[in-house]
Amino acid sequence: MENNYTKELRKDIKIIKKDLRSMNIKTRSLYRELEKNNFIVTTVKKSKNLESSTVVWWKRIINKIFGTNLK
Repeated sequence: MENNYTKELRKDIKIIKKDLRSMNIKTRSLYRELEKNNFIVTTVKKSKNLESSTVVWWKRIINKIFGTNLK
């Protein structure tokens, strides 16, 4: 019983690793394409202001890229 469980678990881990690898490759190629087209790839830092902590993460990215003030 335990041997079968271990085999299944190993299979699942291999599948997950393969998915993560392909996702990483897709992400890197996406970054390359964005940088090739003069997009600046940046990260959003956590702000110490209480106001910005209530803003959803994707709105903070849009605010940072386009200089808008979405709330």
